[in-house]
Amino acid sequence: DWMLVRYQMENLKVLFRGYLTKAPVEETGSHLAAVPGWPAVDLQGLSAAESPENFARFFPKGFLRENLEGALEIYTDNPRPFFFEAALDRVYFQGLVAGTEKLPREDREIVSPMVFQEVDMFHLMLVARGKFHYGMTQAMLQPFHVEGARIQRSLFSAMLNDPDVYTSASRARERLFDAEPFERGTDGSNVADASALEGLAWNRFVRLANLAFRRSHMGLGAIVGYAGLRRVE
Repeated sequence: DWMLVRYQMENLKVLFRGYLTKAPVEETGSHLAAVPGWPAVDLQGLSAAESPENFARFFPKGFLRENLEGALEIYTDNPRPFFFEAALDRVYFQGLVAGTEKLPREDREIVSPMVFQEVDMFHLMLVARGKFHYGMTQAMLQPFHVEGARIQRSLFSAMLNDPDVYTSASRARERLFDAEPFERGTDGSNVADASALEGLAWNRFVRLANLAFRRSHMGLGAIVGYAGLRRVE
């Protein structure tokens, strides 16, 4: 059930991007994922929103609206879409970790490597893109850390203090990659490096998803692994 929240969070990102760029309602709506059991969004109302705060009022009261309002508060203090999207992602990942911890031991052992990989990919991109591409400070990025993953808060802080993305990625190498990330270059801070790191981390995610699918013949791992494989496809 919680994994479906991911698609609603992605819908919120699409809608907010459309709002910021004043994209036509029809164009924005064509990029939304249909999530069973979730209420439809008032696209016409969103397109007429006068401010980010007003934007949130067109969503039904409940979990999504509360988290949308929280993300918009962060965005108001730091008016970049990066902060808005990172705030939504953190809510989702913190809930994903909490749900995984409540699983029966057998399911948890199979599913948790996939979960930790995805959460720590989020941590990696906060460093690689947030710090080294957008130039954000540790104070800006530290609040987005997700408790319970393999990149713990102390390691995340160290990665945010590193002088280049190569050093940061090397600290998390065993947690995120099956292969060496890359050779040190003359400039380790460009976005191409972040994209290469992300690709290598997704390769590991695919391996873990395939392993979960095959280890759990009739259990939850088969569902989570299959969902992970299809998402990458």
